[in-house]
Amino acid sequence: MKLIYPERMTPFNQDDEVSLIPRHITTQDQLNEWEQANIIEAEQWLFARR
Repeated sequence: MKLIYPERMTPFNQDDEVSLIPRHITTQDQLNEWEQANIIEAEQWLFARR
């Protein structure tokens, strides 16, 4: 299947698609919690930089 990407969207192949959501995440709540933890980690890294 040929995917059509909107303008300015970064394309990825089907191999990339498989790894978008880790296999240990099985519910929306788990995904939300995991994303929030990643955001907090990124904020801590960012604010620790000078």
